[in-house]
Amino acid sequence: MLAVLLSICAVMTVATVLIATRTFSAQRVLLALTLLTTLAAFCPRLRGASLPTPRTQKGSAP
Repeated sequence: MLAVLLSICAVMTVATVLIATRTFSAQRVLLALTLLTTLAAFCPRLRGASLPTPRTQKGSAP
């Protein structure tokens, strides 16, 4: 759900900026969102975002 809300927020922000600068078009919105997604993909992971490791009980096989 968070990803959907962040996507909507990004689309609205990009569209608002493009409308305000009078350069709005669907291709420019898609280009801006593609660049934003590509930059986000190259960002390093946050330290707290790692997945927890499963713990085994004493005496049990891993």
